Amino acid sequence: MNKIKEIWSIYWILVFFILITIVGFYGLYFLGKDSLIFKIYTALDTASAVALAVLAFVAYWQYTKTLNERKIYKKSLRKKGNKKNELALIIQFGGTGELLPIMESFVIEELKLSQNSILKKSDFGDSSHNVDSSDIRDLKNYCTKVKSELSLASQVHILYAGLGVGYAVVGDILNNSTDLLFYHKDGESYKVWYADTKSEKREENINETQI
Repeated sequence: MNKIKEIWSIYWILVFFILITIVGFYGLYFLGKDSLIFKIYTALDTASAVALAVLAFVAYWQYTKTLNERKIYKKSLRKKGNKKNELALIIQFGGTGELLPIMESFVIEELKLSQNSILKKSDFGDSSHNVDSSDIRDLKNYCTKVKSELSLASQVHILYAGLGVGYAVVGDILNNSTDLLFYHKDGESYKVWYADTKSEKREENINETQI
């Protein structure tokens, strides 16, 4: 019984399509144009054509809207003085104390990025930054939300504080979005401890060209 349910869950659309085709063929071939089935299929044909046209228009509108948003975003970056088109992502996921201002200060003073080039979030868990497994969903949702914006940047500087599992979430969601540079507290400052594979390949290509 379970096997039948599994097969049905996979192929029900195909079965439904075959049934519609058989009924339509029977009605059109044996009952003629004056039959109710022929009239229904004629109406469905017209309705489906209109629906497809509407869907095509909506898809094109969404596509042009995305292009315009990217143009506006890139233009805003230039106005903000971020000629390198770089962004910084700062996240505190758990941990003790308010660590966001420290990381933000490093980005502004050392990386020379403007306030407008920083995306930041620390309101996970309770007011004392105590997080549990349920907060992972919020972290995933946030990273998914900002991924499209980060993908427009040539480089994203990532500074993270808190539970190690959150770092895994950030890397997983933002994978393949753009060049990612991961920073780690090193002494009194932050340093790049890992550049994702896209950045490494780009560096290799530059070195090969210079040789």
